[in-house]
Amino acid sequence: MPPTDAPKRTPNILLAPCAGRSADGYRLGQGGGYLDRALANPTPAPHAIEIGQP
Repeated sequence: MPPTDAPKRTPNILLAPCAGRSADGYRLGQGGGYLDRALANPTPAPHAIEIGQP
């Protein structure tokens, strides 16, 4: 864990593993939605680039 007095940082770019997308537009992959929940609220939001196999 970082020290409590460390400045909060939000990345500009985030690489996200992706197995595909559902019909509703949700990203499919392992992790139970933790990455999607983490990306839901940061300000400013990072640009997420999904990486997957065709």
